[in-house]
Amino acid sequence: MCWLIFRRKLSTQDRIHVWNMASGSMNLMCCLLCKKGMDSHNHLFFECSYSNQIWCSLRSKFGMTHIQGKWDDIATWLIPRATSKSARIVIAKLVMAATAYYIWQERNARYFKNQLRRPEKLEELIVETVRLKLHSFKFKKNDRVTRILKDWKIASAEVMLDD
Repeated sequence: MCWLIFRRKLSTQDRIHVWNMASGSMNLMCCLLCKKGMDSHNHLFFECSYSNQIWCSLRSKFGMTHIQGKWDDIATWLIPRATSKSARIVIAKLVMAATAYYIWQERNARYFKNQLRRPEKLEELIVETVRLKLHSFKFKKNDRVTRILKDWKIASAEVMLDD
């Protein structure tokens, strides 16, 4: 999913519009999340008020306020840190990936099934997904990691910690 997002290959309406121009069809849809902007990569990640609300809430909860709310800003911050094994960076990457995944899933649920969820529900799903993934990681045991895991409501004993 992230591979597609980084390469802007998701089938958003702006990309579909280019395909349809050859056939003469010109129907463009507005964003199904906020009903304001056009369904595009940049709008969806995270210029849309719905997705931006989720991203801003999560980044403030987990100390990522320095990462701005537009995809290009996120990518600019993330790419140089892509191989980092720091617990803080790993968690930031997980939060970003899970947020993008659930935003895309919500967009598709609205598009194909007419199912709607509130932003708070997606936030809960994202946090739970990241928490579950963190249970499978091995972190070096230190005070910073212990604080981070406490913030995520993961007891140190639940996670395999290297000494």
